[in-house]
Amino acid sequence: MSLLQASNLSVTLGEKNILTDCRISAEKGEFIGIIGPNGAGKSTFLKTLCGLIPKTSGTVFLHGQNTDDLSDKEQAKQIAFMQQEFQTTFAYTAEEIVLSARYPYLSWWEREQSKDKELAHQYMAYTGVLHLKDKPIQTLSGGEKQRVILAKVLTQETPILFLDEPTASLDLPYQEEIFRLCQTLCHEGKTIFIVCHDLLMAADYCSRLVMLHDGHFVADGKAENVLTEKNLETVFSMNALVYHDPLTGKLSLFSYKKPDRRKKMVLVKGNNTAIMTIIRHLFLSGYDISFDKNESELTSLAARIFHGRELPEGSDPQIIINTGDNAVTALVPVYDVKTTPLDELLVKIDHGTL
Repeated sequence: MSLLQASNLSVTLGEKNILTDCRISAEKGEFIGIIGPNGAGKSTFLKTLCGLIPKTSGTVFLHGQNTDDLSDKEQAKQIAFMQQEFQTTFAYTAEEIVLSARYPYLSWWEREQSKDKELAHQYMAYTGVLHLKDKPIQTLSGGEKQRVILAKVLTQETPILFLDEPTASLDLPYQEEIFRLCQTLCHEGKTIFIVCHDLLMAADYCSRLVMLHDGHFVADGKAENVLTEKNLETVFSMNALVYHDPLTGKLSLFSYKKPDRRKKMVLVKGNNTAIMTIIRHLFLSGYDISFDKNESELTSLAARIFHGRELPEGSDPQIIINTGDNAVTALVPVYDVKTTPLDELLVKIDHGTL
């Protein structure tokens, strides 16, 4: 039985369909990144799952129980939600904000006990804001507020966390810190849904990605199966190469403006350190890139990243660029980096005058 399961989830506001027939299941320990452009329905999806926005149709089950049959407090013991922005007109301290997460476990007349404060302090220390516990929340910076609210969510001690852009106001080191923290929590058994605009951060840390577009699920799975060139073009109107960085092994993106194809086939040879730069300029300028099957690993890897292909048997290139040690003679134009300065060669490539 899945920890959480939603089927045929739809939300209509007025005459506009915000979500249409969305379905998902989540297991213990999953770190699920929700990605998509602005207006795709990411935040609505999270809020609908936890009952903050009423669904038009569909069902949500927690531990096999229909959430329609659960009270607010019962749901609050299962799911904690962190909103994009936190606002209050009262001068609550950071500690008071974090302690408010204990409400599902208290009767209306009860006050927090020492064990509740210990728990709040534990998570405030975990997110690096314990020293701010007596500060009014309005006096804190955006990043400090986000970490206080994250501590609040953790203090609720639920098996499922919904985080709606928790890194939006944070500097890069704190963004990575939040993702590392979430990853650790998932390894310890939490299940986390996180809305995120940083595609590479999500790909690097999340165990699974869900891509939304116009209220529909476009893809759901491992990062390399979701962040495909086709999906990025369809959903984000983005031309991008998707590849694993040979140095880090991480999934990477290279966005570019689609060139006018000139259809000239250029054969690249050799393993000079300039080969990656040359191949990138060829791609951006619209040349058809090819390489010999016995070419160096560096050259073949670079060519494949930029949609190059092995030179078909019996085919002849129209141009050859040689960065190797051995001279090349051919019936077609040959540019050798030993005799043609690299800067001059790149200008010719960029201007389409090879």
